[in-house]
Amino acid sequence: MLRYILALALLMALPALADDLVMRERDQAIRLHDKPCHSLAVAALVPEQYRAALRAMTAILNGQSFEGCWIAVGNAAYLIYDDGDQGAARLADFKVERSI
Repeated sequence: MLRYILALALLMALPALADDLVMRERDQAIRLHDKPCHSLAVAALVPEQYRAALRAMTAILNGQSFEGCWIAVGNAAYLIYDDGDQGAARLADFKVERSI
C-alpha cells in the first residue's frame, strides 16, 4: 500500500514527458506513453484510488504485441500487462523517442 502511495506522489512530481520513452533490445521494445491508461483488464488488478496515476504502455515481446499500464516508483517503471503479467524495468534504461 505504501508503495502505491509513493508511486502516486512520485508520478505527480515528475515533469510531463511530452515524448514516449522506449527501451529496445534486439527486436523487442517497451514503449511508455505519457497518456492515461484506460485498460479495463489492468484496472481490475489495481486498487481504484491508484488507477488515475497509471500511464499507458505498449510492448513487442517475442514477436507479440501487448498493451498495459505503467507507473514510476523511485527509479523503476512497474509494468502491468493486459494479460495480468507484471514486471519492472529501470527508468534509466528507457530513452526519449521524439515524435515527428
